Amino acid sequence: HMLDLIIWLLDGKEYEITDYEIFKTYETKRKGFSDFSGNLKFLINNTICELNDTEDNPTEYIQITTENKTFNIDEPNQKLTETEGDSVMNMDFEVPFQSQLTSEVVKAIIWNGDIMIPDLKQSFLSHKILFEFMEKVDVSGLNIT
Repeated sequence: HMLDLIIWLLDGKEYEITDYEIFKTYETKRKGFSDFSGNLKFLINNTICELNDTEDNPTEYIQITTENKTFNIDEPNQKLTETEGDSVMNMDFEVPFQSQLTSEVVKAIIWNGDIMIPDLKQSFLSHKILFEFMEKVDVSGLNIT
């Protein structure tokens, strides 16, 4: 989902994987499925991006850095910190349940005709990056969720 978010935020059209490594593969709670942790550096529309995922870090923590701002998202504690130079703004947010998201998507389609989720081209691009990475680190045979 992080790849989807990055591609959506950057209106991704093209990509290039520049560096990668895999740390390890591991069994998930879901029987018969595995996952992996690793590092992926890539360009989206010539913007440098990096995903670093370690199984040892159980927290969902996201950092997005632009030329002027840094956004730190602490999902378990539902906190967002936006930093711009010396200015720091802290915000609380709520992570909705899937049923709430579905309801909001339906309302947006009915009222606006537009929804803020990745379109098919963006989703294809994120999966293409993921599958290329999985081939490069030789885990393409894993049954992942």
